[in-house]
Amino acid sequence: MALPAVFFLHGRKYVDESAQNRIDSLNMGEDLKTQLEPDNPVDARALKILTGDGCKIGYAPRYLNNDLSHVVQSHQDKSLSVIQINKQRPVPSNQRVLIEMKGFFADHMPMESEEFDQVNCRCRMNCLIWRTGWKLR
Repeated sequence: MALPAVFFLHGRKYVDESAQNRIDSLNMGEDLKTQLEPDNPVDARALKILTGDGCKIGYAPRYLNNDLSHVVQSHQDKSLSVIQINKQRPVPSNQRVLIEMKGFFADHMPMESEEFDQVNCRCRMNCLIWRTGWKLR
């Protein structure tokens, strides 16, 4: 299954000043890399985001770690790049860099983990309501 995932760079507050400066100098279309960080104290599935020259600039959002880690571990072709930069203030730091990851899932169905249970339930309910014409009061 092909994966186009678009997400904002997270964890800017967890990188040093030189990495923060590197984030500020990113360009649209710039290629990035990702790497698992199994020794991360918060989430053993954490995916750190690095620039092409290896500077750690942050993380993928935690709710995507399970799915994106499958793509990284599959060792199949994947690409990661900056698709938008919001430099105008007062944009929150976690909404400044928009990233797109393209890759393939091998034997994994995305968004089936417990992080997505409520979303999947709501989507199924909305689909049922739409198909049957039910009205919620």
